[in-house]
Amino acid sequence: MHRITYRFCVGLLGIFLTLVVIEIIVRFYLAQTQPISDKDCRQKDVLLHHSLTPNTSCRSKTSEWDIEMKVNSLGIRGNEYSLKKPARTFRILMLGDSFVEGYGVPAGDTFSTILERKLGSDGKKIEVINAGVTGYSPILEYLYLKNYGLEFSPDLVVMNFSMTDFYDEIAFKNKLLIPEDKLEGKLPINVQIWKKEKLFQEEIPITTWIPFIPTEVKWWLHRNLRSYDFFILQLKKKFNPDVYKDNIVKFTRGDIYTDQFAIFRNNIKVNDYQLLLENAQKYIFKTKELLDKEKLDFLLVIIPYGHQINGQEWGEGRKLWEFRKGEVYSDKSISDLYSACQKNNITTFDLLPIFKKATNNTSVNYYYPYPNFRSRG
Repeated sequence: MHRITYRFCVGLLGIFLTLVVIEIIVRFYLAQTQPISDKDCRQKDVLLHHSLTPNTSCRSKTSEWDIEMKVNSLGIRGNEYSLKKPARTFRILMLGDSFVEGYGVPAGDTFSTILERKLGSDGKKIEVINAGVTGYSPILEYLYLKNYGLEFSPDLVVMNFSMTDFYDEIAFKNKLLIPEDKLEGKLPINVQIWKKEKLFQEEIPITTWIPFIPTEVKWWLHRNLRSYDFFILQLKKKFNPDVYKDNIVKFTRGDIYTDQFAIFRNNIKVNDYQLLLENAQKYIFKTKELLDKEKLDFLLVIIPYGHQINGQEWGEGRKLWEFRKGEVYSDKSISDLYSACQKNNITTFDLLPIFKKATNNTSVNYYYPYPNFRSRG
């Protein structure tokens, strides 16, 4: 009897130690591979839809990068700047989306920081303020400039236009709860401008497993045992492939309301293409008008996407968005936007020829390969 009890206790101890070892291994594996969101550095914004949270720091980690992100007291990424411009200082205000913010790029490697360093290398007092925010497009950049950016007293404002801005302009205008012309006036703080939606969160499919275990117990296991959480998730993916898909992006090719890259598609309707182009131009032109009134210089920079440069850039992202490997896609949207801006006396700089030249006869990628589709900075 004592021998049976002894063996039973030894067996339980062995099982317990095995589970402990598995838990340690899973935690180590997840620490190395699990993405970490930077959502603690981001917030909803009454006026700007969303913005960076002042005086915050967080970590951003994916399979492609692992960086620390810091937001200063003025709600922008980079060095701490005084709102009042220092004497004899030339200030450049950078507007844009994730390319400007430097999504996935260390703070010292964002092109705003590099530009400030290079321009000030000969002793000149130059400040390049990085007001880029992931997910912004000209409508939000215009609102930021009008309500906040001008307080920096910039000498030059640079709006950086990326290819998803065509889609984002349509999307943001559909999220407005007030007439668009109301954005020109001073808005009361308590006015709800944007439709309510979840921000900076991934949609988590819901499936119920092991129904005979009480919900409270399962939640405890999920919260406290990484190994339980990990293996249950793998089982759910195995037996529910239609729910847990690798490609979580839902879109219809060429549909300007669901396809971020409709502007590139051969099947896009002529009227839809024109609508994307005109919507993108509207707040670029408004920015030009605003800065003309303030007697400030304005520069528009057009940033191409990897699959417009050559056939190898943005390799994995092509699969997600159904672009063919090895093919270079149309730059018509760039040339049409460039021409429209030139007609409106906007100084415009198209980066496509420079990127093409830089990547010619080289295997070095300038864009992250996976579906994040962001430039390396």
